[in-house]
This record gives sequence, structure tokens and C-alpha cells, in this order.
Amino acid sequence: MSYGLFRLIELFIAALIISFITSQGGISGAYLLLPIQSYILNTVNPVISSTNLLYNLISIPLSIHAYIRERRIAMPFALILIMGASAGTVVGTWLREHYLTDGYAFSCFMGFVLFSLAAELILNSLFVRQIHTYESVIRCSRDGSSLVIITNKGNAYRVNTALLVIITVLVGIVSGAYGIGGASILSPILIGPMGLPTYIISGPTLVVTLVVSLIGILSYTYLGYPPDIINGLSIGLGGMIGIYLGTITQRRLSERFIKLIVAAVTIIMSLCSMLYVSRI
Repeated sequence: MSYGLFRLIELFIAALIISFITSQGGISGAYLLLPIQSYILNTVNPVISSTNLLYNLISIPLSIHAYIRERRIAMPFALILIMGASAGTVVGTWLREHYLTDGYAFSCFMGFVLFSLAAELILNSLFVRQIHTYESVIRCSRDGSSLVIITNKGNAYRVNTALLVIITVLVGIVSGAYGIGGASILSPILIGPMGLPTYIISGPTLVVTLVVSLIGILSYTYLGYPPDIINGLSIGLGGMIGIYLGTITQRRLSERFIKLIVAAVTIIMSLCSMLYVSRI
């Protein structure tokens, strides 16, 4: 891969802008950076998937620190997400190496994932009517087969533990094959069908993304596709700045506006990805 200065600057700026927008919905933005990497570097080699995961490792820790400081990470909830997604990621990386190395096949898969995410985000924005205001987590408690998250406003959000594990395993498989941490797929599910507020799920999904990305990098490296360090540093540093700024500004924006802007960006990228596929 070329390490031309112009390409590195392109990757840095793209990562900064995308991560600033998507991080406000609890998403690192890696799912949008993969097609950008593919376009700028003109490749669909599995190395771009592992490099995408390196982006998460570099860009996310600073924002997680901010979420912890603001008491917005329910760790028992995050641990459940990690268990399922980690197992699925190992399977996903194996599928990528064995069935999705072909340029056309992976580009079709990439377009399908982006289009599905765009549709999911739009449906959430249009049909989920309950709008939440800013909240922080006070504590988590177990109630039978459910986990209950208590916030500073006295609201209690209940999630079924077994269902959550099943969902995260499936999310891990798709995200491992794609080269993302899974927050982009998981967040709309948690916000929509499960009815959790953006302010509560953003921190835990970024924690999951960080852990799953490390597992994914180790899996890809074992399979012979280690990340490209230079490109990874470029998008990672851009993402670190963008995600941190997004973490700060999130509380000043309405939940519906956050959903709509993330959906709009995803639609644009899904259309661009499909155009890219048509030219292969």
C-alpha cells in the first residue's frame, strides 16, 4: 500500500469528520471508514479490515475515559455485550478469510451491510417516537433473567440477558467479517427494538468496540493479515480527535437529530459503495 502524504491526509480528515458525527450515536465510525479505505487505497484485501480495527484501538480510549468520568457506562451491561460480540468476531474473521477475499464478493457484502444499517437507522428515526433526554447511570442490578439499568433521573431500563447475548454473537459475526467493532450494528438495535436511550448505550457500545477490535486484530494477524500500521495511525489519530469532540457535543444535541444525521451519512456511504461495486 502507498504511504503517500496526500493519501494519509485524506484518511486522517475522513476519519476525523466521520468519527465526530457517528460517535454521538455511540458508534466509532469504522463501518464508514472501510469503504473509504477501499476507495482511496484501491483494494479490498483483508488487511483493510484489520487496519480498520486498529483505528478503533487508537481512536476510542480517550472518549471512553470521558464517558467513565461522566458516569455514562454501565459496566455489567457492557460486559454482557462483550461476551457475545467477542465470540462472534472470531467466527467473522474466519469467514472473511475463507469466503470474502474476492473483490466483488466483499464489495457486495460491504454494500449490503451499509444499506442494511442505513435502513435500520432510518426506521429508528421515523418510527421510534420516545425521545430521551440526557441521563447518566447510577447503578445496574439483576432481576431474574434481566439486567436493570437505573439512571440519575429515576428511570429504569430492563434488558433480557439471554436475548442480548444471542444478538451480540450475531452482531460479532457480521462485524468481524466486515472489520468493525460492532457498535454501528448494535446501537440501532439497542435504541430501537430494545428502547434504550442513546445517552445510556453510547459508552458501553464503544467499550465493546474497543475489546472486539483487539480480538479481531489478533484473529486477522493469526490468519496472515496484520493491520497496516501507518494507515492505521493516520485514521486512528483523526478518529481519536473526532470521537472526543463528538463525546463533548453529544449532550447539546437532541437524540432524534443525532439519529437522523448518522442515518443520512450512512445512506450516502451505502450508495457510494454500491456505485463502487458496479464498477468492479
